[in-house]
Amino acid sequence: MKIGIIGLPQTGKKTLFQILTGHVFTEHSDQKKPAMGVADIIDQRFEKLVQMYTPKKQMHAKIDIELLPRLEKESIARGDIFKDIADVDAVCHVVRAFEDEAIYHVDGSIDPVRDIDMVGGELILHDLLFIEKRLERLEAQMKKQKDEKQQKEQALLVRFREHLEKEQPLRLLALSHDEDMLIRSYPFITLKQMVIVLNVADDALADLAIIEKLRPRCDAEKMEVMQVSAKMEAEIAALDSAAERREFLNDLGIEEPALGQLTRLCLKAL
Repeated sequence: MKIGIIGLPQTGKKTLFQILTGHVFTEHSDQKKPAMGVADIIDQRFEKLVQMYTPKKQMHAKIDIELLPRLEKESIARGDIFKDIADVDAVCHVVRAFEDEAIYHVDGSIDPVRDIDMVGGELILHDLLFIEKRLERLEAQMKKQKDEKQQKEQALLVRFREHLEKEQPLRLLALSHDEDMLIRSYPFITLKQMVIVLNVADDALADLAIIEKLRPRCDAEKMEVMQVSAKMEAEIAALDSAAERREFLNDLGIEEPALGQLTRLCLKAL
């Protein structure tokens, strides 16, 4: 199972990826190529089982995580980023929701809803363009020789197109097994499960106003949503021992690091 982390520039996705996977970037790292890593799935049930059975060896379940190149006009125009996204099983979209005058925003202001709409719109457009190209090829093939499979695929793609034109992701559609098999090899991005991660300021973790604002929309579009402070998570990860990390969390009134929630949401999405 592989999760792909995407986001606009300066959202904190690289920091989250490093915390999750322990990946170390060097000055020679190519930021225009995906970075690969593996993260432990943090599950309280695992800890309870360890306490009960005290095994000689402990091994957390793991999940592959891929940090994809940032979404910029150049990468969108080339289309490379969509090939990378099509290769993952689910998408984690990191969205900036923190203010910091020292860190620029590509659109000049902080607006999580706008950014979610923009990225979602690009993903829908990618799927629409693929459908148009595929329908053109199907029509050319069917002029020479028609078969039942081609007709079924054509009808399904037309249905997909009508749905996408309403600005709705394909994951909302119910597909039969046969329909799923018809398009399984195609790079439809909006068929994939989506997790929205709002990167907020340290002092905004307890403020759920943005989450509540987004909740109806996320429920309607089958997206998981949570918020995290990447800056604070980095501080927690830098502590030497589990006891220190627990004390830090207790002082903040936090039951567990948000990254534990994130790995579970990713697993749920998959």
